[in-house]
Amino acid sequence: MLSTLIIYYQDRIVKFSAHDILAISLDLMQELHEEWSQNIPAEVATRDSPVARLHEPKYWITAVRAITPAYSRYYKIGGHLIKCNQEKGPGLYPDYISDCGPLPEHDVQMQKLFPHLLMLIIKIFFIRYSLTPNDSIVKNIIYAINLSLAAISTVAGTHEAFGEDKALSYREFYAGLAVANTVYASLTEDFQIMADQIIAASMRELLSGGVLPLNPVLPSLVATMFLAEAKRNHLAFMTNLMLLDFIEMDIRYGKTHKKYTLRKILWHPSTMDPEVKKYERELDAYQGEFQDKEGGANPDLRGGKSSMASYGSTNGLKQNPGALTIPLIIQRQKEASILIRWLWKILPKQFPNLDVDVETLYGVLQDKPYINTRSIRENYKKLKKAQEKLNSYPSSQSEKKALNKAKQDIKAAIPDKNYLKLYLTCIHIRPTLRRRMQDSMVPAYWRLPTAEVNNMTDKDRELLHCYEYLVDNKDTG
Repeated sequence: MLSTLIIYYQDRIVKFSAHDILAISLDLMQELHEEWSQNIPAEVATRDSPVARLHEPKYWITAVRAITPAYSRYYKIGGHLIKCNQEKGPGLYPDYISDCGPLPEHDVQMQKLFPHLLMLIIKIFFIRYSLTPNDSIVKNIIYAINLSLAAISTVAGTHEAFGEDKALSYREFYAGLAVANTVYASLTEDFQIMADQIIAASMRELLSGGVLPLNPVLPSLVATMFLAEAKRNHLAFMTNLMLLDFIEMDIRYGKTHKKYTLRKILWHPSTMDPEVKKYERELDAYQGEFQDKEGGANPDLRGGKSSMASYGSTNGLKQNPGALTIPLIIQRQKEASILIRWLWKILPKQFPNLDVDVETLYGVLQDKPYINTRSIRENYKKLKKAQEKLNSYPSSQSEKKALNKAKQDIKAAIPDKNYLKLYLTCIHIRPTLRRRMQDSMVPAYWRLPTAEVNNMTDKDRELLHCYEYLVDNKDTG
């Protein structure tokens, strides 16, 4: 798995550990939760009045924060009525997602869908192959559309509730998507990739409030990955978006350059498909990533590529960016690898003059102290407050002590006093991650680089001012 993000900046090599990247990302997600939930009131979300405005990230995050043990909540997603369950009973578990079936307006919406779907598939085709429309490729387009639609279609169609209104597991989602395996397996690799890209684009369409359930599994799967899991783990919303990016961008992983697929995101194929078990276990570049009690590779313990797609995914999971375990638990290991890979691919697009690389570790992540941006900001405010008081009362010993303590706490939150790490965090990493969340309905490869200053928020600037203070006071790292 990827364990380190390396940025080459002004003849310096700055390494961000997995713990660094996780702490930065967790802090950012906490900010977004606090910021967005203050501006958008939570809706009632009853069966008769389900939440319908799930079309922007801030509405999804507000819906996540509104989930409580008090009662089940209902949502309109992909033309289906989706329930986040809080009841207890056979096949029912708190915070699990159930599909209650298509809504009455579903058929009308589907009739309006086809022209939009056709354009979506053609757009993906042209982007993937960098083509421009002409007569010579019309047959290829038709061929791609037919095969891709066949690959993502299912026997059940879109007119039924997936899972019969019961709580669904990732293994059940995997099985639901696998009914098209025969058709999918008959495609060439390029068309398999394209079929997966269409599925990812369909999920992103549902996230933006669209009705594009090309597969009846998708409405409840989107709710699971971006509501239920985001409630259990704030970072899951961001990393699941990045996994969709990997599919759409055809990002490869491992020593054998394997492709990301939706089924791999849900669960490890070697435990679901017997015919690939031997092949996957021999070639999997991450065999040493997660160990069972006997010290061997355990695909079931690992689950899928998604951080929460594993057994006991909430065990030991804490949201506080200052409370990361050493070594990291399985879920955080997977998230760190996703975040590092995504930044490795996207940062050079956002900032063309930035050189980025990664390091890989086959084993358990055990790391040094890591950067804590939330602690840095909080202590910088204390530092400025003490500095202002000292300007008025220069002989105040209590304010001198407060100033020194805040300064020491800032240093303690920056490993090895590498203050350039703080600069790159507030100028490059945080703004890029924030844009991923703000523009989460836009595929990553369609994004354009933007000026650094336009991406920064007030909290980013606080970190930048702290960096400047440390440099101005000859405390360079």
